[in-house]
Amino acid sequence: MTSIDSLVDSYLGAVAQAGADLSPQRREELLTDLREHITTARAELDPETEADVRTILDRLGDPASIIAEARQDEPPQPMVNSQVPPRRSSLRVWVVVAVVAVLGVALAACIAGVLGLFFFATSEGKPVESVEPVPVSSPAQPGPTG
Repeated sequence: MTSIDSLVDSYLGAVAQAGADLSPQRREELLTDLREHITTARAELDPETEADVRTILDRLGDPASIIAEARQDEPPQPMVNSQVPPRRSSLRVWVVVAVVAVLGVALAACIAGVLGLFFFATSEGKPVESVEPVPVSSPAQPGPTG
């Protein structure tokens, strides 16, 4: 590998590093395009000098500028290890709701059964008879005074 090849590899490495947040497909597409452009431009040099290759790379632009332009064409990628918890699946939520509903119905049935047994046991299987009201006597009224 010549010093010119090292110079080109270093430039492409800087572009790849600056574009680490791009999607892998977009980053590789960008690097492939740059490599082809550099190869075509180098083929036109006779003789090829390090200064000429530096000029080619300078005309392409700063790696950070190239990536900034590429980011405008691509939607943002989700952050890895972000603090936002993942969304729970709706299926999972529905399963929890169904389990809670079934447990609630079972508890209500148990309570109704216990109450039914209590009232059945106190009436001994017969209808509860009505109770006659007990007359309440009013306080003694004073008799006629004479």
